Amino acid sequence: MTAKLRVGVTPDLLTSTGVPSFGEAPLALLNECAALEWEYLPVADAAITADVAGAYDLLYVNSPKVTAAAVSRADCRVKMIARHGVGYDSVDVPALTRAGIVLTNT
Repeated sequence: MTAKLRVGVTPDLLTSTGVPSFGEAPLALLNECAALEWEYLPVADAAITADVAGAYDLLYVNSPKVTAAAVSRADCRVKMIARHGVGYDSVDVPALTRAGIVLTNT
């Protein structure tokens, strides 16, 4: 059996009523994909930690920073980070490039 890809979503993407700011349909589609499992990260930290980067294959982030410290450990599991919103100013692009992590902007 192949392991599922783990996707972490930062909770700051939720509105004050607990609904994703981009609507519920995209996450409903993820629920239909047998190869994926996703969850909201337990807390909205100011930055993605190395522990988070070591626990997920993909991250969908809004405001948390993604620093070199988050992706430089040997146990870094994340292979793609999707940045919600405009720009990459909160993401250390050279560090992700060195780590071989794909960065997208949604």
